[in-house]
Formats: sequence, C-alpha cells, structure tokens
Amino acid sequence: EGESYTATIPSQPVNSTVYYYISATNSNSKTVAKPLVAPLGYYSFSVEDNSPTTYTLTIDTNGNGTTTPSAGSHDYTDGTQITLSASASDGWQFDRWEVSDATYQTSEVQITISQDLSATAYFTEVSSVFANMHGKLSLYPNPASSTVRIVNPTTSKNLSVMVVNAAGANISIDTQIQNNEITLNAATLPSGVYLVKIVTANKVWSGRFVKM
Repeated sequence: EGESYTATIPSQPVNSTVYYYISATNSNSKTVAKPLVAPLGYYSFSVEDNSPTTYTLTIDTNGNGTTTPSAGSHDYTDGTQITLSASASDGWQFDRWEVSDATYQTSEVQITISQDLSATAYFTEVSSVFANMHGKLSLYPNPASSTVRIVNPTTSKNLSVMVVNAAGANISIDTQIQNNEITLNAATLPSGVYLVKIVTANKVWSGRFVKM
C-alpha cells in the first residue's frame, strides 16, 4: 500500500483508440482488476495530433530581383505574420506583388498565414527609353487635410489618375481634371501616405502625399 507503479504503452498511430485495463496481484496471490469487469470491460483513450497546423508559402519572382523570404517553399504555423519584401536587380525595378488573389503595389507587404499561399514578385526592366517614360508629380499642399492639387504634367486628354494606399490597394477618390491642374478630394481619406500615378499612353508620372 502506498506504492506506485508505472507502465508504458507503445506508440500508437494518430486518430487510433487505445483500450486497456489494469490488473495487479499482491503477495497473497490476490488479483484485482480495474475496471472491475475487466477483461470484459476496458478503459480507453484516443490518440490525437496536437501539433500546430502548418501551411506552405511558395514565393517566386518574375524578372530580375530578390525577395525576403527567398524564392522557394517555406512552412509556417497557422497565424504567423510574415513581411514580404522585394529588391530589384540593377537595370530592373519592382512592379508589384501578387499574393494568391491579391495585388500589392508596394515592395513590402505584411501577410498572415492562415492557408497555403503563393506570392510572386514582379520586376520590369528599365531601359533608357523606359526611364524617359517616367516623371515626378508636383503635389501641393503636402501634407494635406482635404484637397490635393497636382500640376497637370501632360496636355493629353486620354489620361487616368490612380491613387494607391500604403497597403497597395487602389482608392476610389473624387478627381477633377483641368488643363493645368488636377484636383483630388482627400477629405474622407484616412490619415497616411498615398501614391498618385498619372498614366497616359506613353508616359507615367508619380508622386506621394501625406493625408493628415
């Protein structure tokens, strides 16, 4: 009495059920079984897999550049937050991230792992001709609280204005285009940094403003 004993059950497959009973014989040759109806009745327990769920993030590149994490397959536990970053090689520039069904225009993107994901960083080659196709915008006031004015860099009537937030998502914003000036109504935008692109058939201008 008062003594304790241990027993070891060999490893069993996951999702299996182990049935067992306990039998002991004392020095007087008296045998006691637990449960009392053993061996006709048993104790039992299930073998479960309690290891955390893992998902695979597959990273690829299109064009010349590198990524962090590097291109390839990476396993992460459910709920892990990952920052994707992309760096273009000489003569190339970063264009976008495509993460499963989402597109991001920023070179750094934070994602949360909750399923298998694929992420591709796209890079475009910068030639002398391509470089001449890009220009900088003049935006004022900057920072701005309501209205952002942009010096219209082109006389083209066929232009589009894009506004992108820090997460890389396109923002719908009231825009007025005049000959010499483009006006953005930023009054309802949350505070943050925004990228503006003006695109014509043969040139792109870009600039950033801060919404207070």
